[in-house]
Amino acid sequence: MIHKSSLILSLFCIIGCKPRAANQQSANVKEIKTSDIEIDSEIGESLHNNEAAATDQILAAISASIKIEDKNNSLHPPGPIARRDAHPKAHGCVDAKFKILKVEPQLTSILQKGVFSNPDQEFDATIRFSNGNGNPNRHDARGDGRGMAVKVHGVSGARLTNGDDGATDTQDFVMINHPLFFVNDPEHYVPIVKGIAEDTVEAKARLAKILIGNPRETKVIAEITSIHILNPLFEQYWSEVPYQIGTKSSGAKAVKFSSFPVNCKTGVALPIVRPKFFEVPKLLTKDFNYLRNEMINTLKPDGKNSVCYDFAIQLRSTNPSTGKPEDEKDLEDPTILWNGQFHSVARITIPPQQFNSDDQNLQCENRSYSPWNGIAEHKPLGVVNRIRKVVYQAISKKRHQLNGSAR
Repeated sequence: MIHKSSLILSLFCIIGCKPRAANQQSANVKEIKTSDIEIDSEIGESLHNNEAAATDQILAAISASIKIEDKNNSLHPPGPIARRDAHPKAHGCVDAKFKILKVEPQLTSILQKGVFSNPDQEFDATIRFSNGNGNPNRHDARGDGRGMAVKVHGVSGARLTNGDDGATDTQDFVMINHPLFFVNDPEHYVPIVKGIAEDTVEAKARLAKILIGNPRETKVIAEITSIHILNPLFEQYWSEVPYQIGTKSSGAKAVKFSSFPVNCKTGVALPIVRPKFFEVPKLLTKDFNYLRNEMINTLKPDGKNSVCYDFAIQLRSTNPSTGKPEDEKDLEDPTILWNGQFHSVARITIPPQQFNSDDQNLQCENRSYSPWNGIAEHKPLGVVNRIRKVVYQAISKKRHQLNGSAR
């Protein structure tokens, strides 16, 4: 079913892991620990057993995957260059507008917070589309999770402590085109990686034990790695893991978010069209970068049509009679599907544009995204996001120090 450890690394990182080092010099990187991050028990967060130790193991596993990338003229940019541990193959970074919508009156006090406070306010945004697999030389037709990372510019508000890229006016939203994350216990991550990477009886036995004993994890892995798409611009993307909207003083809620394509004029959601199983072999005859080419053709500068998405927020599922969460574990366990309705809070508009020059591709490669880059009213929640905080910051610092580039 799965053949490379890079795939699992990519699933864990989901866009934010930073480009790989192009050399193997050492760097002194001060790494924060999970214990440095404040959890909110009132909203439903709770530490996993041995979470800090598991986080250190995950960081070590991802750091060990860093290797020198050879020049490949089929990639954009071609290299040799520092590439990301995950989502290393970008289909392009595009400029967009992020306009805040007015929500239903009964939800105004809940959803119109942070970035979404002022209806009709419009922000500039930069969006990166990518393949999730850690192998940038993989054909686009292969099954994989696809990423959409949105960086909103000009955002004001109290920043999260140790914001990942040091920016003072941006908010990142990172998503993949599947609603669930594949691990519900941080201690499962390293055995899964080693079980795939190491050709030993012991490693395979540990992997089998985890997958057999955790059918939800196995199901999500199988689903994500079997996704085939026609065009990144016409997919639905989800946060997979929860975030906060608001602060304690303003009545913070746990939410998830999603972006889905809509008709730019009517706002009606567009159908998500994916190739049938028997059509996949034909896709393999297309260009290695056919998803980039589809984006180029869709957004060609002489075209008249923009691409639009609704950015929507989903409230945590609750029991109507008690007002309590339907499942107390669904904040810390990202393999549990939330059933709440999505409410559109912003409209993303990607106008026709040229985004495929050498300079633009290099800027796209150097751009960093992290769920922790943003304001306090959109604080990431749950174990996956706590681990991301540690991993993303350490890998980002290491990569930029080794390459001598600014974060």
